[in-house]
Amino acid sequence: MLFRSLIVGLFLFTWLVVFIPLVHLSPYVKDAGASSTVGAWLVSLIGVGGLGGRLLSGSVSDRLGRLPTLAATLIMQVLSFVVFSATTSIAVLLPAAALFGLGYGGSTVLFPALAGDRFGPAHAGAIVGAVFAGAGSLGAFGPYVAAWIHDTTGAYTWAFLVAALANALSVLFVVGLWLSARRPAVAKVATA
Repeated sequence: MLFRSLIVGLFLFTWLVVFIPLVHLSPYVKDAGASSTVGAWLVSLIGVGGLGGRLLSGSVSDRLGRLPTLAATLIMQVLSFVVFSATTSIAVLLPAAALFGLGYGGSTVLFPALAGDRFGPAHAGAIVGAVFAGAGSLGAFGPYVAAWIHDTTGAYTWAFLVAALANALSVLFVVGLWLSARRPAVAKVATA
């Protein structure tokens, strides 16, 4: 039961904010005086980074473990959101967008693998399908909230900081998963 609750929290806070840069990064830099072309480059770099994350995270997680790799991908997203909130410098935003994509793409690949590791391949498809269906709804809600924050404050700063906080909470859920996975192993050693 604890594992399921941690997974739900992890998905909730990750997917709530994951599409915010795809929707709001271009208007953010346009508000700062950049062209629509620059905004398109930023969104494109998220896509390129996402491709890299999808290609790399599986093999990295096979070596380092699913949870440490997942935590790293989420930390990449946290750092990117913090950078997005702090600057409109295109020279800084370009690598931050690619880093966000790397983290987003990597986490997308790791969620199904994590479910498969825990519940087995026979059940992973149904579980991942159900979770991603719910996550898609959350993904649509996050950009709406970011727009509301922007309209209320007149800037994207707080929208990106709230997104960073949500991803930071996701990292805490990964730590909870790691601790819950280690608990039974410790108990077995203590009783042996």
